[in-house]
Amino acid sequence: MQVDVLIYGANPAGILAAYAAKAAGKKVVLVDPSAKIGHSSAGLGQGLVLNQAEVIGLTRNYFRRAGKLQGQFESFTFDSTIAQGVHGTYVEKLAMSLSSSLTEVQQQDQKISLIRVQSPDGMKVFKAKQVIDCSYGGDLFRLAASALTNLQAPTLTSTHEGKMNDVHYMLAAQAAAIRAVLALQKDVAIADIRPEDIQRYLTYNPNMDGSLPDIVVDDAELASLEVVGYWKKIVGKTGAYGPSFLQTNPQDELHSRIRFHVKSLMKGTYQLYFFLPEVAGLAKNANLDIYVGKVKNTVSFDLGKEKGGTWIPIGTYTFDGTTSDVIIANKGAQGLIVADAIRWVPKN
Repeated sequence: MQVDVLIYGANPAGILAAYAAKAAGKKVVLVDPSAKIGHSSAGLGQGLVLNQAEVIGLTRNYFRRAGKLQGQFESFTFDSTIAQGVHGTYVEKLAMSLSSSLTEVQQQDQKISLIRVQSPDGMKVFKAKQVIDCSYGGDLFRLAASALTNLQAPTLTSTHEGKMNDVHYMLAAQAAAIRAVLALQKDVAIADIRPEDIQRYLTYNPNMDGSLPDIVVDDAELASLEVVGYWKKIVGKTGAYGPSFLQTNPQDELHSRIRFHVKSLMKGTYQLYFFLPEVAGLAKNANLDIYVGKVKNTVSFDLGKEKGGTWIPIGTYTFDGTTSDVIIANKGAQGLIVADAIRWVPKN
């Protein structure tokens, strides 16, 4: 069987890598010695050690699909039934060869030229232009036993510090898939694909399907903020989005406020979300003013009753190529007001 990309390892990282390459228009096969897909090494989102701002691309899409199956926007905590449901949405159109044990890896001109596996249907032979080894032990990588120009092993080469889990591997696997796709498009070795090429792909086509990306304005993006009054910057706290968030004292008589601004929003309908960091003593009567052009919409809610470390929906709005602003103010609030990030999610 001749393919553009062969993925070895049908764990969450391998599934995302295979889906990414397939969505980019490449012929893909997903191979694994196990009879089941989606086996996980470390509970997926359980014990997540990354800041949510680092969970990007298809990895964020994965947790968004998990949330949808639970009636939520996103979910990082779920059981194996939900995980299998998510995996099914990614592999339904993928060619797979499960219960397939590696027997031989042939090399030629510093490339993997042929992979042979033993399956319940007999011996299978695959020829692939690009190979990504997503197995946790790097089984195929170790069998190759040399540096090759068309082989990547993201689960072995991830460079995140601290505790490693499947989220790190999923992020590395999508990057590997993008690198493979770009190498095929440009007819170059994977080493010739620059990190900025991968980042550009992730920025403009994070879901690999051509859909519009989310727009996120974080409190650290000063060029997109207008800050009035006194706000204290809280840095390095668990449960924030990005490196920091801002908070203000409700007794501040300066009527402190922050404007999150998007200069030119593409025409369409968007669901807006407000990220609530994990903070005690939050206001019971917070007000957010959402502007569609010059039209103001006010949303009021009790921050103390919302779950910290999550995105809170603040309404669906239709924009006609206009600006968008969200203003958070402490006027009349009874408790702390926080400002961390606003997310615009395209709905069409």
